[in-house]
Amino acid sequence: MMSKPPFPDPPNAPSPTPWVEITTRGHLRAAAAAVIAAARPLVAVTPAGSIDRLGPGWLAALSAGLCLPPALLTLVDCGGRAGWAQAALALGLDIVAPELAPAARPRLAALADQLGRRVLFHRPPALDLGPLADAEAACLRLLLPDGPG
Repeated sequence: MMSKPPFPDPPNAPSPTPWVEITTRGHLRAAAAAVIAAARPLVAVTPAGSIDRLGPGWLAALSAGLCLPPALLTLVDCGGRAGWAQAALALGLDIVAPELAPAARPRLAALADQLGRRVLFHRPPALDLGPLADAEAACLRLLLPDGPG
C-alpha cells in the first residue's frame, strides 16, 4: 500500500506532485486508476470557485463509496471561504486551498494539523480533465511523462 506523499510543497515552489482538476466521478476513478498503475502520487482538485456553487461537501460526496488509493490526494479549492475550508477538513478531505488573509491562516492551519489534514495557501496549476476524451491516459502522461519503465 502506498503511503501519503509528503505535502504540501514549499510555498511558491513548483509542485513535484501533478495536479488534475476533476468535475465528475469518472474523473476521480480515472485519476485513481492512474495512481495505482503508476505508483506515484497525484492531487485531484475541485475547480476554482466551485465551492461557491457546490458547497464544501461536494468532493466528499463525489468520492463516497470509491476506494481511493492513499497516493491520490483530494483537495477542495475554497476560495475566500474560511468556514467552508473548515467544513471540508472536518469531512475528511486531505487538503484545502483557501485564499485567506495572512492573519487568518494560522488558525486554519492549526485546525488542519489537529485533524491530520493539510492546508495549502498556494494552488499550483492543474490539468483540467473536463475536455479530455481519456482522463486516465492524461493522468498517466502526467505521472509517467517518459512512459512506463
